[in-house]
Amino acid sequence: MSTERLTERFGQSGLVGGQAEEYAYPLLQAAYDEVIDLREDKEAQYRGIDFGIRQFEWKHPYYLDVKGNLHNGMFYLEFQKSDGRPGWFHTSTSHRIYHVDVEEEKIARYDLHKMRMRLLDMGTVTDSGLHRFSINDVLIQDLIITTTW
Repeated sequence: MSTERLTERFGQSGLVGGQAEEYAYPLLQAAYDEVIDLREDKEAQYRGIDFGIRQFEWKHPYYLDVKGNLHNGMFYLEFQKSDGRPGWFHTSTSHRIYHVDVEEEKIARYDLHKMRMRLLDMGTVTDSGLHRFSINDVLIQDLIITTTW
């Protein structure tokens, strides 16, 4: 979804998310052999997917969701929406999540399945709202890859 449409639909958080996607897109193009832009694909958006990425030696592409909620090394996971429905952490079908801080030009990424399993094993996965995490949290830092451009 374009930044303009994200802003119309979600206000300030949509604007920040759209800017994060716009920031990440050329970086993904430089890092991978193929980038599939799914931001305008309604089905992909419903499934929590912004981009597909592929290296020629991979058997299949990996899908990712870009979140514009990385600030000062902290990011948020949405376990439950404000209306009580499950949040994106539970519903996304992406393989990877990319948390972006446009101002610091930093991306923190991880495998969503591995993060779900880790937090479930730790008893951290709850059904309530947003939870804030540090990229340096010793319990999850081995899952997180950070990149600064």
